[in-house]
Amino acid sequence: MRTHLRARATARTPHLLALALYLGVAVVLTWPMVRTFGSATVGMLTYSGIGDALQNVWNIWWLRHALSAGQNPYWVDLLFYPDGVQFYLQTLSLTNIVPVIPVALLAGVPAAYNTAVLLAMALTGYTTFLLARFFTPSLGIALLCGLLMTASPLHMIKLQANQLNLLSLQWLPLYLLALLHLEHAPARRTIAATVLMALLILFADWYWFLICVVCTPIWAAATLLRAAQPGRLMRAYLAVAVGVGMGALPLIVGILQVRDQLPVGNGIDQIWADYVRGFSADLLSLFAPNLLNRWWGLWVREHLVPITPAYAVDGWYVAGGWVLLACASLGLRQLWRMQRPLVLLAAFAWVLSLGPSLRVAGHDTGFPLPYAWLAHIPLLSVGRRPAPFMLLVLLVAIIAAAMGLQQALAQSSWQRRSLILGLLTVLAAIELAPPSAAQRQMISLEPPLLMRELHARPGPVADLPFTWTEDSRSLLNQMGHAQPIIGGYVARWPSYPSVRRIPLLQHLVELRHKADIIPMDASALRAMQCAYPVRHVLLTQEAISRGQQAVVETLAMTLAGAPVIPRQADGYLWYELPLVPAPCLPFISLGTGWDAVEHDALARWRWMGAEATLVINNTQPVAQMVKLGLSLTAFKTARSITLLDGDRVLGSWLVAPGPAHRHEIWLQLAPGRTELTLHAPADADPSAPRLISVSAQEIQLTPLAMASAEASGR
Repeated sequence: MRTHLRARATARTPHLLALALYLGVAVVLTWPMVRTFGSATVGMLTYSGIGDALQNVWNIWWLRHALSAGQNPYWVDLLFYPDGVQFYLQTLSLTNIVPVIPVALLAGVPAAYNTAVLLAMALTGYTTFLLARFFTPSLGIALLCGLLMTASPLHMIKLQANQLNLLSLQWLPLYLLALLHLEHAPARRTIAATVLMALLILFADWYWFLICVVCTPIWAAATLLRAAQPGRLMRAYLAVAVGVGMGALPLIVGILQVRDQLPVGNGIDQIWADYVRGFSADLLSLFAPNLLNRWWGLWVREHLVPITPAYAVDGWYVAGGWVLLACASLGLRQLWRMQRPLVLLAAFAWVLSLGPSLRVAGHDTGFPLPYAWLAHIPLLSVGRRPAPFMLLVLLVAIIAAAMGLQQALAQSSWQRRSLILGLLTVLAAIELAPPSAAQRQMISLEPPLLMRELHARPGPVADLPFTWTEDSRSLLNQMGHAQPIIGGYVARWPSYPSVRRIPLLQHLVELRHKADIIPMDASALRAMQCAYPVRHVLLTQEAISRGQQAVVETLAMTLAGAPVIPRQADGYLWYELPLVPAPCLPFISLGTGWDAVEHDALARWRWMGAEATLVINNTQPVAQMVKLGLSLTAFKTARSITLLDGDRVLGSWLVAPGPAHRHEIWLQLAPGRTELTLHAPADADPSAPRLISVSAQEIQLTPLAMASAEASGR
């Protein structure tokens, strides 16, 4: 019995040693993060990744909130108020943040995020160590391989970008290791392990799962060609596919439920196409020097970055490290002889990492590559970053390095092997030396104290200025006040129709007075504020002009009937808007089909084409009678305009050119949102490339009670 226990302890020793080593390496690579463990994390002075850091911290905060409230974590109602946003295709990364939720409960969200970072760094080294041990019995070689991966430039750039989902590389080595075991022993145990690894990747990050989906068939085809029992191996691969499909079923069902809100990549769209090219690897980027090295990194950045596209450095930088590549070159021939499918897999992944066209030393040759085909595959088209495919190349390089070092040192004495491995470790430590503490920026993860006061006064928040770009300031603030916010920061932006169809929200988002054909008088604003209340407006003082501040003050005064005095604290101006008591009056907004506002000294108007829509909101639980008034004029000749609710004709008028004439109709509005459509024959506008039919100078909605009051007043 004692002999058995002693054998088990001996077997565990290398693993405990590896885990301890890589945890220490993680502390060094992230220094001085452990000194600010509960309040801040690390970035870099030249590229801190503040936006992604706060987004990933927010993910932990949100999951803690959702679990405590019993909510679906994949539907977030606290962002993009009042629409909410799906998280099925966002970077929630459940696999990486669920394990640190206990830390969030005990020590706070910042400590949980930093714990997740340390785990990602340490486990990347450890799982790479396990992969290398599959090909070498040498503990020293396997430990070196784990170090070369976790401290590699490709991995460290994800640390500096604070992209926890992409920093957590540990699941890919485990998946590749599972495939290797499955090829050798396609039994139930290895099938289950492979399914588990694939599902962990699925719930960790879409990019890593995309790599598995695209590259696994290449591996399967190559291994089936050389299998002694191809039928048995084929059944094992099919079982894995079925198992992954069944495990992913809840996610698939959720995606189908929100399919109308999913962001879909469009290969024709120029912005999307430029983004993909900007986040594609250069043919030579695998061999680039370490631009994060504490001694020569600044020099490398000055000379390397200018030749690259104008995109974030983490998108295209995929250097593997020269020590790793040198060691891999020793075993490449042996790897080709013994594990040809791995070489083919690496070559395929390398080509995909280069994106839709070949770029060499910063020059786009225009030569088309296979990645462009992914833009036409449903769901896979949202994968806008080809460069992560290079990770598979690095993992195969690790295997080649393990095999090459094992072969080169097999006949050496213990002392000689130790000396060579020690020398390689020193060279790696010099090449992969992380930025110094002075070169790093500490990113505060603590919300301003002002947010605690908002927390005590529940209500949606407009955290301004609103931005469609990568700014997660509002997420940090939300972790303090826990209120719904206008906008937010996600990887794949939703269409967010409410900021376009609710004028009050649109004015807050744009922070400018915008006279339009729908009057923005006090009654209309109060109807919108009643239906979609915004209680708090936060203005970041250093980013707001006096004119923009005046817009908020005017809106607040219109709603309140008196000036609203802001509170000033922590660099913010805080306006608390009055909440309008129910019942809410219906209000109208413009839908699709309207041209931009035009005006002269006397009037303003909008042209419509052959079709335009109006959206009426009735938030009361019962039907409401309203009067719709439209001041219309026709283009050149008289033409008929028809008002429809779906296929039902509500009214039709003959609209003449010249001075606008008012047309009125009474409508009974059902509860909720009603979209009406205006139809009219359209002609080409000789002054602009468009079709126009009728212009509207004013569109006004008057509820029955207000119409009766106006009639009584007259």
